[in-house]
Amino acid sequence: MKLLVLYDGSLFALRAAESAAKLVKAMGGGEVTLLQVVEFWETGAWGFLTLPDEEQEKLIAQAKEKALADMCKAEQVLQEAGAKVEKVVLIGEVVPTIIEYADQMQPDLIVMGSRGRGPIKQLVLGGICHKVLQLAHQPVMVVK
Repeated sequence: MKLLVLYDGSLFALRAAESAAKLVKAMGGGEVTLLQVVEFWETGAWGFLTLPDEEQEKLIAQAKEKALADMCKAEQVLQEAGAKVEKVVLIGEVVPTIIEYADQMQPDLIVMGSRGRGPIKQLVLGGICHKVLQLAHQPVMVVK
């Protein structure tokens, strides 16, 4: 079984990883990719200021490092269930990046938490969960 677990560091994402771990354990093992997408805009890092390339690269490297560290607890839960785990951090617009990665990876199942960014951001940005459900070409399991 090959799973793609979407992870953003939230409690809901950890619950999704725990549910994926239960699936892996029930199946006697599997491969799990933990994916976190960090959003940067072309006009600069997290805003409208244009930063020099070196500064942008430094901020991106720091964001990737933090994202990888955030995934350690989920990685541990999955490994304890017998999963072979790969951690992936990508930079880009969240939903299109998830869909593109899933299309390349071809997982048997995408597992994600029902919330992550919080209710205010979800209202402003639209629900990432809802968009992934609409656009994914693979089965999606949403964990509350």
